[in-house]
Amino acid sequence: PLPPEDLRVFVQQGLNLDSDEGLVVLEREVSAFRPALLLIDSATAAFGRTEGNNAREVAAVYGRLRHLRKTYGLTIGFCHHLGKPGEVKRAMIHRFLGSVAYVTQASAAFGAISHDADSLELLSIA
Repeated sequence: PLPPEDLRVFVQQGLNLDSDEGLVVLEREVSAFRPALLLIDSATAAFGRTEGNNAREVAAVYGRLRHLRKTYGLTIGFCHHLGKPGEVKRAMIHRFLGSVAYVTQASAAFGAISHDADSLELLSIA
């Protein structure tokens, strides 16, 4: 396990990645802490008013994040909770918010399937 000093949780900050103010707050935290990995949970909340099925709007948010990725050498991941537990009616790729927009912007997409309380299986889906 990681030592506590290597992990920071930034919770309930009202951070919206589609606003200038949100990006300033996020960049201030990244600059101060210098993480190797930034996980954002959830994409739905962090993308603010961005229309998830509008490729241009989603691309604009990703463009902001590319700046952080390039400047700070970050790997950025999003958690998204669209499907309900046990749901099998849709293909895994369609469980992503705005699947067309996200898949065309993301470098990789993974789905996590819980088989029991102590594990997650990660599947590459894009």
